[in-house]
Amino acid sequence: MSLDFDGVDDKVDHGDIAAIDGAVNFTAMCWIFPDVNPTNARGAIFVKASDSPTILAGSSTNANNVSSRPDASGAGAIAYTDADTFPLSTWNHVAMAWDGNGVGDAAKLKFYKNGTLITTNMNPGGLPAVFPSSAESLFVGGKTAFTFWDGKIAVAKMWSVTLTAAEIAQEVNSYRPVRTANLISWAPYDDGTSAKDYSGSGNHGTVTGALQFQGPPVEYGGKVGSFVT
Repeated sequence: MSLDFDGVDDKVDHGDIAAIDGAVNFTAMCWIFPDVNPTNARGAIFVKASDSPTILAGSSTNANNVSSRPDASGAGAIAYTDADTFPLSTWNHVAMAWDGNGVGDAAKLKFYKNGTLITTNMNPGGLPAVFPSSAESLFVGGKTAFTFWDGKIAVAKMWSVTLTAAEIAQEVNSYRPVRTANLISWAPYDDGTSAKDYSGSGNHGTVTGALQFQGPPVEYGGKVGSFVT
């Protein structure tokens, strides 16, 4: 199952997940099904504060891609994938791995599609060593008109470590987290509009507007199966 966001005002508020604030290492991932390319700068998948720092988002300037802005001011470097990497009306798994100890931008932030490392572009470059701190909540699907996501999101997972490429690949078709160490959030969005966090960290979500919908081709036991969109 998944949550369907209308791109206008739907969102999930997971509260301030402190493990992300000032993080040197963390990983965020989920399945996405974009319905419409964002018209307002970006459609946020995971975002802290009103706009920045943005963990994952779509972009109106580079159609059908994902981006990340690890800067609280909204003026820092933006990392983004090539256009049409995540096409409309299609389920794909996306992951962002953050390693502030990495030497150079390419080592600090990496994007994965369906478990495979993909091209990451930087504008203008110069990523910080730590992900910015924010006292605001982690929102899924956006927070303001500037950031709302139009599409479906499912099986959201986060860790307070940088997962390896092999670890990310094994999570793609596993509904339940394969790696349980350092898990800080697991919200599959399969429980109506409760948005429960099953990681044990208590980062449950409050859903506004978003509705339950059919999900990606992955089942509870990790079995890949058919689905309806």
